[in-house]
Amino acid sequence: MMRRIHCRGVLMAFYGIIADDFTGSCDAGIYFRVIGRTIVASYKQLLDLPPFFDVLVVNTESRTCTLKESYRRVKKVVESLDKLGGSLIYKKIDSTLRGNIGVEIEAAIDTTGVSAAIVAPAFPANGRTTRNGQQLLMGKPIHKTEFADDPLNPVRESNIKRVIEEQTSLKAAIISLEIVRGRVSHLKNSIRCAVENGYKIVVTDAETQIDLRKIATVALDLKVLPCGSAGLALEVSSLLSRRWKHGRGILIVSGSIKDATLSQISYLENVKRVKVLTPDISRILFDDHTLKSEVENLSFKAADSLNEGENVVISLLKSKAFKESASHIKGDIERVRKALAFLGETAALTLKKTRGIAGLILVGGDTATAVLQALKVEAVELLEEVLPGMPRGRLIGGSFEGIEVITKAGGFGDIKFLAEAIMKLREE
Repeated sequence: MMRRIHCRGVLMAFYGIIADDFTGSCDAGIYFRVIGRTIVASYKQLLDLPPFFDVLVVNTESRTCTLKESYRRVKKVVESLDKLGGSLIYKKIDSTLRGNIGVEIEAAIDTTGVSAAIVAPAFPANGRTTRNGQQLLMGKPIHKTEFADDPLNPVRESNIKRVIEEQTSLKAAIISLEIVRGRVSHLKNSIRCAVENGYKIVVTDAETQIDLRKIATVALDLKVLPCGSAGLALEVSSLLSRRWKHGRGILIVSGSIKDATLSQISYLENVKRVKVLTPDISRILFDDHTLKSEVENLSFKAADSLNEGENVVISLLKSKAFKESASHIKGDIERVRKALAFLGETAALTLKKTRGIAGLILVGGDTATAVLQALKVEAVELLEEVLPGMPRGRLIGGSFEGIEVITKAGGFGDIKFLAEAIMKLREE
């Protein structure tokens, strides 16, 4: 699932988050680990990032900057995310309204081109709630708490709309708790109506995580920018994790010619309508030019389907009926090794061409070794046994670190075994 950035030669998608200080970057970013590898970096380090990640949290270090400088930094970061292949999906703001939240949201809106931003700074787990557009700490207006005496960023106002409009020319609307707790369709229509009436920023009341979950759902459905503290980040990350995984395919690679596996692949193709790609074994093993072109051909077809969210099987054989076509390589160790290397190269090239996958299933010990070597994997972190004889793990090292993988022996399982493995990788 890991994305590699274009400065290494490949442009791949990842999620971007912007925060204005380091602790805020971390307390919001930690929730996005459900999507994949999440890293925090300063806005000064965007040209020196590690080669793979799913979520990049950028600290603009702008909480005590001037309004003009805060706008400039956020704008520059959004532009950099776009160049690196990422997209801004969350603007972290402080739950006590410190920092230049209005102008930074304006910069994010201006640079991304989104129609609006939903602002929900509540963080119920730490006593921060929002009612009637007022930010409260343990029920008390935030400007009447110790945050009024913050040495670098004293809070003078609890009215979120007023704080935002003092920093920007954009108009802010307020959505009451009553609307938030009503029907989702009503909440969605209320926000849509506010945007249509020229409000670029919509502030929502919230007192519980359930409130924030509804707000996150509507924000993602309307494709507006969610802005909030760690409370809203928890809900946005959870929703994105499900959408991220379910919108990507699973790659199954098999070099096994065991009857059990061939029956499972046949079941996937004929019952589950999974695309099964196989090479002409007799040609690729005796003609290096054909082998290279077939690696390119199969990887292109596989990546195309995976990018559409479809599951794909790359296998030496697709069913028992084709078993005879592999009979001439039995006992020929060199030909067998060549066939396994073909699978490894095809799998590696396929992953390079995808925007990310939901997981990897490797069938057969020798096949798994060939694929992991081709991916330059250093180790596999074992997570759990999802079915008898079917462990799930996570790749460590290589360009695709973090991808979840299920392995199984070629002779294991009934006809639905691989179908069940796919379901396990889809689970949260």
